[in-house]
Amino acid sequence: MKKYAVLFAAVAALVLGAASCAFALEVNFNFLSFAKQEVLTDYHPTASPGKAQAEYEKSPYQSGNIVCARVRVFYSGWLRKHSMLINFGLMDTEAGRMVRAEVLEDSNGLSNVMGKKFKGNNWVLLSELGWN
Repeated sequence: MKKYAVLFAAVAALVLGAASCAFALEVNFNFLSFAKQEVLTDYHPTASPGKAQAEYEKSPYQSGNIVCARVRVFYSGWLRKHSMLINFGLMDTEAGRMVRAEVLEDSNGLSNVMGKKFKGNNWVLLSELGWN
């Protein structure tokens, strides 16, 4: 009986490991770099993505056919340091991979007037931005 329990545990670990690897391969997108290089510079063209820091508020997770994530970006403004909170959606379509970036908070206060590519709840093709 003990052999079967050990065998069952080993099989369960393999299945769970394979499922997590499959999810990691499916996502295969760096939301943190994208937030700094694309979204931050879209809303704040003078901000330096190289000096900005980004971290997950919510790690990537699957919601139906969309991979979602929430990222907070810390960046320096002219007078003080700021942060913005971005809610991401990523999905594969026939046209290609698409991303949606919704700025939920921005301590700079300019998120309502800035932003050309990611204004509102629009989906953008990653290939148009030079990303895969």
